[in-house]
Amino acid sequence: MATIELTEAEIKLLRNALIAFEKDFGHDEADVVNAVKRLLARLDTLT
Repeated sequence: MATIELTEAEIKLLRNALIAFEKDFGHDEADVVNAVKRLLARLDTLT
């Protein structure tokens, strides 16, 4: 497992980018959407 340290601003940027990325995927990419949602949930615990 890799670990990186992010500032609050970087976490906010990453969260916003993932939300935009998630909205671009359709129903055919359910595995990608689910992975993005899991990552967003983990990010929510950081702030």
